[in-house]
Amino acid sequence: LHAVQGFMDYRVETAEMNRTMVKQTQRATILIDSSKLDQMALITACDLDTIDRLVTDSPPSDALAAAVLKAGTQLYIAEKSPKPLP
Repeated sequence: LHAVQGFMDYRVETAEMNRTMVKQTQRATILIDSSKLDQMALITACDLDTIDRLVTDSPPSDALAAAVLKAGTQLYIAEKSPKPLP
């Protein structure tokens, strides 16, 4: 996920599939772990403004957070569980 390039992938087929799924939905939610924030890949799957909600496990950089806000995408930071679930 990159502030300028949006949601990206290294595989053309995966990017095309993700792009198609986003176009077919009324609301799109992306779940992404923080290791993929501020990273670029070869293919843009979709722009930030096509996503309604972004859920991740850590706050993004200031630049990415500003881009998400500007795109109108809601940002959610998942809380870590204090203890393992049974």
